[in-house]
Formats: sequence, C-alpha cells, structure tokens
Amino acid sequence: MTLLKSTSRSTSAIERLIFNTSIQATDFTILEGICGVGKSTRMIKYIRENIEERYLVVLPLLDEIERYQEKLPELTFKVPLENNSTKTEQFKNFLRDKSNILCTHALFSLWDTEIEGLIAEAGYHIIIDEEVGIIESVGINAKVIENLMKLKYISIDSGTGLVTWDYEESGYDYNGEKEHQMVISKAKSGSLYCFDDKFFVYELPYRLFIIGDKYTIMTYLFKGNFMDAYFNSHSIKYNIKQIDPEEARSIKERARELIEFVPMTANMKNICNKHKRSKPFSKGFIERMTHKERKSFCDGIRNIVYKREKYDIERVMITCFKCFMKTDDDKVPKKNMMPRSMYTCLVPMNARGSNQWIDRDFVIHMVDHYPEPSLDKYMHARSNGSYNPDIYALSMLVQYIFRSAIRDKKHIKLMICSPRMEKLFKNWLAKPE
Repeated sequence: MTLLKSTSRSTSAIERLIFNTSIQATDFTILEGICGVGKSTRMIKYIRENIEERYLVVLPLLDEIERYQEKLPELTFKVPLENNSTKTEQFKNFLRDKSNILCTHALFSLWDTEIEGLIAEAGYHIIIDEEVGIIESVGINAKVIENLMKLKYISIDSGTGLVTWDYEESGYDYNGEKEHQMVISKAKSGSLYCFDDKFFVYELPYRLFIIGDKYTIMTYLFKGNFMDAYFNSHSIKYNIKQIDPEEARSIKERARELIEFVPMTANMKNICNKHKRSKPFSKGFIERMTHKERKSFCDGIRNIVYKREKYDIERVMITCFKCFMKTDDDKVPKKNMMPRSMYTCLVPMNARGSNQWIDRDFVIHMVDHYPEPSLDKYMHARSNGSYNPDIYALSMLVQYIFRSAIRDKKHIKLMICSPRMEKLFKNWLAKPE
C-alpha cells in the first residue's frame, strides 16, 4: 500500500502548534474502504515497511491493540495501562520518551495542552482506525446555561459559539467547582461550544489534527459523516484514497448473494404502524410503545428465531438502544426490548472493528439511528452543508452487520425492524461500490 507522501515540509509540528494553528500537516490521508477489504492488514504492512517513522496508533478495541503488538514486535509499541499511575500519565511518559504508542479511542479523547506539546515535539505519524467520537453533547440543561451566563461565569463568542470559563472576571464569589467541573474542564480545553444559548457541545480540540507530522484515518462512508463535517467546519484539508476498489466491489457483490432478508410477522408490522408520529424504532417510538406492544414484539422475534427459522441462540446477534436492553449487571429495564431467554445474543449497536461475533449468522437490528436532536441541529449548522444524517445511520448499520458471519464470507439472515434503516441498507447494497 502506498500512502500519500509529501516531499517537503514548510513548518514543523511544534511551529504549527505555537505560531500558526491554521497551518496543518501536509500528509493527511483518509483511507476509505468497505468492511472486510483489509484496511488494518494494509496499515500493518505499511508500518512494517516504514519503521523509521514514529507512530501513534489509535484503535477502537483492546483486541486490535494486541493484534498490532503481535504483528509488529519490531516496533516495540508501548500501551498505556492501569498500574501505579493513571493511563493519561503513562501516555505522557511514553510521549516524552518518543515511543511508538498504541492506545484506544477513549484514551485519545482525554486530551490536554501538555499532550499536544509532547506530540508536536516528537513528530508522530498519527493513525486512527475508524472514526473517533469527536463531537458529543454535554448534559447541561438550558436553565443552567442561562444562569452561568447571568452570573458571567462563562462568555460565549457570538460568531463561533466558543465557551470561555472566566468566573474570575465576574465579580461573584464562586464555590460550585464540583458542580460545574465538566463545563470547566471542557471549556478550558478550548473546545466547548454553546448553540442557540440552549445546549453545550464538546468537540475534540481541532489542534489534535494539525500537530502531527502525518495523519492516516482508516474508515468507511466518510463523506457526510461526523468526522467529515468536523474537518470541514475547521477547514482541515485531506486526501481520500480508496483501498483496492476492485476488491471492494467484489465484497459488495458477494454481500448481495450472502444476505437473506427476513420479514417481520404481520403483528410486528402492525405495531410499527400504530405510532404514526414516531419513526419506527427511534428512541421516541420505543418509549411510546405500551408494555403489551413491547412484549408482543419480543415474542414475535422469539417465534421467528425458534419456530419459523429454527435457529439456536448461539447463532443470533440482536441490538437495540442500550437503555432498552438487559445490562451486564442483569438488571432488566422497565421498557425492555430484549426477547426472553435471548440475553446472550446482545451485541452493542455501535460494535465495530472486531471479529468477536463472526460465528453469528442471524442478525436482528432494532434501531433507527439518529444523533441526539440537539447534536443533529448543531452538525447541520457547523458543517457547511457536508453533514448527512443518513450517512451517519448507514455507517452504523453497515458496521454492525459486518460484525457477523458475512465477514467470513458466509450466508446470513438479516431482519431490520426500522423501515428507514432497511431502505438505506438495501439502497446501499444495490449501488455499485
């Protein structure tokens, strides 16, 4: 695999950080490829052939970290782990030593200005496998925001919405640091925004994407998704390189042959049609379902799995919003959407980057993916027209389905309960890659 390379660099990373944050790294590549095309395999091969570079590799799961360690022992990758110090402090120590580092998406998000400086000084090639959570809503209600503004604890830039924590200038005594710790920490990072004076949104500091010497992001369905919108809002330029287009077309063609769509029962369809004002299998729809409707729907799934299709539960994977599913502590939510005796079939709806469920060949999907309404509104406003919620939804669904046996080129049965999600997926499947 050949990544896009520059022949010269006009400014160093540390100069970009200190003197001109509008200048970014000249090597910034989006490696776009359908699930199963071998993005990680190609990236490992590239690293092995370019061991002179210094790497910071950001991965979604711990088992992927183990894979990189196993495949690339010559790089002596360091991995921040809990022991006598925090993961963040370990991470900083590895950066000070200019080590090659593997870390998770979660750790990558725990950023501060010291880490920025250490990365800029070391000159890393930053590799990110799958989109990281770069934008999230902050659970502070509008009344609290209004009070913070009245007390002048915060100021909000009228143009960008950037929130600054400056209660020291307010003239008021302040004793609410614990209560507002989330606001304080995120505002001090320079990446807390207020939208419509009603809600806060936190973005990963865009400086993370200018201080490295080189960037490679491995993903699929990038255009129109959160990260694309985020880069556009911050004028971050990138090159898109499609990985093995011929193999990608073969994977899509093979998927058409391997996927058998399973219809819901007539009773399940009737339940979906009852709540006209709600989108079937959005959070609001499930909230409005009666206990009897939820139980009836779950019984319908059990009948399909056990009686109509005659499957063992070890071969089934099922998902819904976490708040409606039985959790790890065995607590059953009041509004439960997990069919009785099928708790072991649960696979998180945001599952990606893992072969853990590759033996499951009956896939049941009970989610209509939408960002939170406030976040959706924010993304539309900030993205210069590049954000598409359908792409966001489709990418989540494709990633989920490709955790199953189809990843191993085996036949699967698929039941998508949301009409919108089913239509998005069938349109994607019919379209040439």
